[in-house]
Amino acid sequence: MFTSISFSICLISFFYTQTQGPPETTLTSPLIAEITVDHPLFLFTCNVLTSDITKVKNQWDSLNSNLKPFSALWLDLGPDVIADPGRTEDLLNTAFQEFQYPFILKIPQIMDKNICPEHGELASLFARFPNMLGVSIHDFTMNIYPSKQSGITPDYSHVFWLSKLVQLLASYGRFLYWSMDSLEWAYFFTNPAGEPLFRTMQKYPDYVIPAYRYNGDNAFVGLGEMLGLYTLNIVNRFGIVCHPTWYHKNYIIEPCLFGKSPEGAISIYSPLYRAMILNGVLGGALVYAFEDENALWTGKEQVHWDKAILPTLQEIISTNLIPQKNIISQRINTSFQFFPSSDPLDFQQNLKEIDSQRNEGKMIQIIYGDMFNGKLPLLIPEKGSSYIIPILPSFLTKEETNLLPNIIGYRASLPEWTWSQVLSNTSQPVGEGTAFILSIGKNIFVFNSNPYEYNQQTFQLLNLPAPVRKFSANRSADGVVLKWQFREGDISYQVYRRIPPETSFQLLTRGLDAREWKDTFILPQQTVAYSITALTSEQEPFSGTVNCGEYLTFSSVESRIVEEVVLAPETFVAESVPIIQSTALTTEQTQCNNPDEGLEITQKEQTNQIIRTMEMFESAVIGRNVESIINLFDVSCKDSAGRGVDYIRGIMELFLSQCQYPKIFWRIRRWLFITTPENQTQVKMVAFLRIKGHNISDSLGIKSNIPIEILAGANGETTFTWVLQDNQWKIIQIEPSLFDFRQLNHFFTSPYSE
Repeated sequence: MFTSISFSICLISFFYTQTQGPPETTLTSPLIAEITVDHPLFLFTCNVLTSDITKVKNQWDSLNSNLKPFSALWLDLGPDVIADPGRTEDLLNTAFQEFQYPFILKIPQIMDKNICPEHGELASLFARFPNMLGVSIHDFTMNIYPSKQSGITPDYSHVFWLSKLVQLLASYGRFLYWSMDSLEWAYFFTNPAGEPLFRTMQKYPDYVIPAYRYNGDNAFVGLGEMLGLYTLNIVNRFGIVCHPTWYHKNYIIEPCLFGKSPEGAISIYSPLYRAMILNGVLGGALVYAFEDENALWTGKEQVHWDKAILPTLQEIISTNLIPQKNIISQRINTSFQFFPSSDPLDFQQNLKEIDSQRNEGKMIQIIYGDMFNGKLPLLIPEKGSSYIIPILPSFLTKEETNLLPNIIGYRASLPEWTWSQVLSNTSQPVGEGTAFILSIGKNIFVFNSNPYEYNQQTFQLLNLPAPVRKFSANRSADGVVLKWQFREGDISYQVYRRIPPETSFQLLTRGLDAREWKDTFILPQQTVAYSITALTSEQEPFSGTVNCGEYLTFSSVESRIVEEVVLAPETFVAESVPIIQSTALTTEQTQCNNPDEGLEITQKEQTNQIIRTMEMFESAVIGRNVESIINLFDVSCKDSAGRGVDYIRGIMELFLSQCQYPKIFWRIRRWLFITTPENQTQVKMVAFLRIKGHNISDSLGIKSNIPIEILAGANGETTFTWVLQDNQWKIIQIEPSLFDFRQLNHFFTSPYSE
């Protein structure tokens, strides 16, 4: 049996000089250059067996050539290997005996004392491997509170272990890559037991790289937490971790289709990788990590790499999309500071502001907008007029937060405020329309804000740089000569080229003064296309639509590509023509789950009445009104297990007693009309239905936000049978059983249930 090792290839635009070490030694390596904080770092996972170390080199050789100069490895040796320092060193020796790329080592389970390595063991690895840039951790949590009532004092040894690790890393000039989701960062930033570790982190800003890991919560909360650390110089860079599991966790198969993903399905809607990356760009993230090997250039779902990941990373490198800290600081005019939380109930004060899934989430609703009201992850806000709100740890004093203006939060000295007032102070619209539109620095971002349904959203930008049009190409004996026209406001020009069948342009040269340029690196038998852009003060308005999965970027100083000139092998002269880009929805996108298709007019009237009744069901669940829920069921209603209305009442009372902010999400799949022998019409409604919520704490009061869920069937699909009783549609049967006590009981048996 072979041990599985995970290597993560990271494309680095900065390397770390190991100028520090313990007092008796200084480590240097020709592989590691001077620190530069203005360029990105990309991490990619690659899984290999211990017997197949050559796979790493093979995958490296197939990596896109313009990314290779900025590369390192991210190694996951697995918990059984990390627990054995001798075995770890042997495997590292084997992995790097032929090629000496820089790498970081993943420590998979720091919460387990039996697996977590000793600091001395890590120090010996630093001394042995000068190309080891640092380590990464992924399972840290501060969602553990003391309970006076139960006499429980939590074990915080992992906090002290990590604090010592940060100091060790800094002494060797190495870094800690620390990824958590938005909720775990909130626990850490508010739990008083975390302050010593935070102060250690604050002392070494060059040697800790925090990262927001997408997990299905509010993405802009996680980015706001990272932005708070970054803009207050607690750290000098931060990152994001893109991965698909949040998509599955929320039973999303593809836009308009919800349920359990079938075996072999593409793991995520490909454009969402671009969305996750560009979210990080908006906040100034410098580290971009991708955990799913299947989505990379040699993975079985390579479509993600080809269509979304690679083009977006190339765009980051070629156009310098990421705003610098000074630009971000100019855009920020308010911040939010967490309330300190010594128990799960205290922590709800924070969720009341930042989380619309577990509480009210006032910030989310008012500042960003949430069309699904916390029922689905908020990946892209509805509103883009306000920049990301930095969220600050509760430990910071008033003096420490003076670098950021208008801090709001728990401090008694602050005046009364509302999120509506914050919105009026932060709103800086740069365009109009239903799409998400936000500007930062020289870039404008236009996103379709609804990744879960096929729809079009509009946008209008009033002052974009005017594109270069009317240019020509002439094939000569030694290349292709491009010429374009004079404009008063033009400062300099850029030339782009694509070689069909490629669809994206690659930058050839920039900063040209003349209005003529020759490409001498093209073969006579090649078909080639060129486009020209300008750094210019010439402006024009631009409007359009963005479909589901479209995430556009525009420069406010460089014109966009709108025309191209194409030369075939037999063509010697050509003029530029407009590039036709379709904004219409595809046939697949227009067939977004229309269950009424094929129904008669009378049947459609009946289904509309039932839909309105389902909306009443949703309102009753959100309002925690058991009687209104039960009123929708006929007294004779039975589920597939033969249980009646009294059982349903008991289950809903239990569920709602444990869950203060329940959510219900449903999508109708299809209708079936049946006429009974008694000439009664029954309507079967097949729907995806999910009811979810969170208990404030476990029974001991030492852990917060225990998830609760009601979901019928393996794929979440439920069939409701409706009949018309006294002019009201009521449910007489549910298949399979929707209200399963055993499923609910699972969430209440263990205080550490996830």
